[in-house]
Amino acid sequence: MYCATIASIVCLVIAAATIPINAEETAITEKSFGCIRDSAVKVGATYIRHADPAKLKEAVQIFMGDIADREYPADTTIQLIPGEAMVKESKKDFPYTNGWEFFALTVSANGTKIASRGDSASNATGSCLGCHQPAAKFDFVCKKNHGARVSRSRTSKSPHCKTTTLAARGEPSQPNAHIGTLHYRTTGSPSGLRPS
Repeated sequence: MYCATIASIVCLVIAAATIPINAEETAITEKSFGCIRDSAVKVGATYIRHADPAKLKEAVQIFMGDIADREYPADTTIQLIPGEAMVKESKKDFPYTNGWEFFALTVSANGTKIASRGDSASNATGSCLGCHQPAAKFDFVCKKNHGARVSRSRTSKSPHCKTTTLAARGEPSQPNAHIGTLHYRTTGSPSGLRPS
């Protein structure tokens, strides 16, 4: 009886250790989407985020190199415009998109609301997967030569962002994207990220 009780306690301790302390910390919520530029590296007109600097560098290299048949690291977030995002998650949860969860967002000065999410998410122009499917060979990430094209009229500014913009092009006035306390700039080659 004593051994059975000890074994039960050990099993409960092991099970408790495998449960996230706070499930909300790991879940993607509306609070996950603030200013599109926060903690992101800007490559062209696209913003790429990852909490791990090494995985962020890997994601930027994949994006810049336009590398086919290579997967982005889990937990990578990619945004082209404030009202849409894609987050790399589990292939088990999102098998039709190679692990990407798509988000259609409603952005206002009061905060961001998730209008639609998942591998079947959609926005005013149709399903996210419908636009991203032609880029399947590139892990569903669209660029000029594969996948959807986004017109400049859809790249509206986020009311969450407080920085000034250059009036002629609508680009952020700061050339480097913040990653914690590090700044990165691109040198033109896929491996050309370096701290500034």
